[in-house]
Amino acid sequence: MFDEIADAAQGVGCKMTACVDDVTISGAAATKSLLGTVRQTIGRHGLRTQGRKSKTYASGAAKSITGAVVVQDEVRFPNTRHLNIHRARQAVKVAAPAEQDQARRVLAGRLQEARQVLGKG
Repeated sequence: MFDEIADAAQGVGCKMTACVDDVTISGAAATKSLLGTVRQTIGRHGLRTQGRKSKTYASGAAKSITGAVVVQDEVRFPNTRHLNIHRARQAVKVAAPAEQDQARRVLAGRLQEARQVLGKG
């Protein structure tokens, strides 16, 4: 199934990427028509897609894709994730001594997530 989807994407000059069960097709020809073709392919394999998760975007629009925001050719970390890092830093500052280790682990996890999404680490 994934090979069929990748072939359909490549056939119109797009690129398919997959992360577990999330499929993303990017490129100028990633249109609603291609989305329909992909959804039909998935259906032929006995699976269903979630309509609320099946989206197309204008080429210059910011796009939220599996934990990252893509703006044109740039990958950015979502604002909500920046806020989580800020809150984790504040929690470390105010945590009682017995809670410091846990607060630091949460902050370290948030920072690691940012490094992975942004490809810096």
